[in-house]
Amino acid sequence: MASMTEELERAQATHDAILRLVCALPDPPHLGGSKCQPVDYSCLRALASPHASSRALLSDVQSGWSDCKKAFQEDNPDEVAGACGELRPKLERLACAAHKAARSDLEDHLTGNATCAWASVLENDAKAVWISGGSGGHRGVSKRDRCIESVALDVIAVTAREAKALEKSARHLATKPGYPPIGDCKRACAKLRKAAGLWESLSHAGDRTPIALLDALPENCGMTFEKRPPEATRACCAGAALLASASAQRCAIASALAQNKLPDSLAAKLCGGVAEKLEAARNASRDGAPKHHARLDRAAANSAAADANLFRGLRAYFCAREAKAKEEHGVCVAWYRDAEARLAPAIVSTSGAGADRPRDLDALKKALQVARAAADHENSRIYYETVPAPKELRAPPAVKTMGPEAPLCLIADAEPVPLSAPTADDEALARQLAASFEEDGSGPPPPAYEAAPPAALSDEELARRLHEELNG
Repeated sequence: MASMTEELERAQATHDAILRLVCALPDPPHLGGSKCQPVDYSCLRALASPHASSRALLSDVQSGWSDCKKAFQEDNPDEVAGACGELRPKLERLACAAHKAARSDLEDHLTGNATCAWASVLENDAKAVWISGGSGGHRGVSKRDRCIESVALDVIAVTAREAKALEKSARHLATKPGYPPIGDCKRACAKLRKAAGLWESLSHAGDRTPIALLDALPENCGMTFEKRPPEATRACCAGAALLASASAQRCAIASALAQNKLPDSLAAKLCGGVAEKLEAARNASRDGAPKHHARLDRAAANSAAADANLFRGLRAYFCAREAKAKEEHGVCVAWYRDAEARLAPAIVSTSGAGADRPRDLDALKKALQVARAAADHENSRIYYETVPAPKELRAPPAVKTMGPEAPLCLIADAEPVPLSAPTADDEALARQLAASFEEDGSGPPPPAYEAAPPAALSDEELARRLHEELNG
């Protein structure tokens, strides 16, 4: 028979294994830096020349693209998030301005070929590139429509890269060495909530979002709906928002567990909430944009499915512990069996957190086996309670917290700048602006990307306290 010390050591080892599995967040494979060719915004300089605010905005956009280019080359997620976060509101203002500009002005005074080319950050093929405006090869596509399409796609590309960079940075924080057995989950949670907010802003159903600008274009424009990248569809963005929010909730669970502030009852409900978010993420893209869903990164989809099973297993584990504390011995055995069954599928060990932390997954499985055998032995020898069938078990209601945080600027709220045809008196200013575009547009490095404190959510009292502690 094991001593009390040995039992405590085993319990601590199981606790630490669960923490590391919960913190093993999805790791974005790339930030889309293989192909980044934005619109040459000097094509708008004639339209901006009569207005000081427009000239200043174009100059800021040029400088912002220079910072983004450097960040993409370095492939540092914090730098990418900071540079894209600085540029995104400016691009949103420019997209709003182009949308409001008179069609005749854009047709007559737009110079060059306003197109862009980007690698998708969501597609299975990391080298897949999408090009706006049909590369200028589509007859009948007006300059105005090609410009609107390209600017809107630039906004989408920058927003998606900012979100992915935040997710990658959060992954590094959650598993940061020197914070055993877990990383800085509080900061990771804040970044993930902001990433979820960015994805949700793209999925917004308003009429002045970048995707709405694409929807309003004629069908003969360069890029049809089927040819769009997944991040240019509301359904795939809604799924990405749920995935980021699920990761934020995982950080909240880990932080509370590490401080022994999470009772088994609430832990089970929070784990159920993570599993439901992961399942809803798959359904959102599959049901809303099935063709684009088929192009999503397969590894990410498998990871979400595996982690959904993992968190259902963790929910069953905490339900078993709660049943044991209530001396419901038959129910305890049933929940332990359910936990073992949830972790049995091969996908749990070949994808997601189980593949990332195989030793911890094995340790959890062995701990479940030992706990189930002990509970079964006690019940069959002492208590003789009926063990419910799996279909008779009633999981506690899921608690969903750590929802998306709204980004600092939505295109619907962007303050527009005027774009209009230049007059004869503006020719000198236009020449000055053209000269400024030929100079090096690099500016000072963007400020550090810091997440604003999120608003409290109204769940159970303990969940609210956890939320406030993590985001206070």
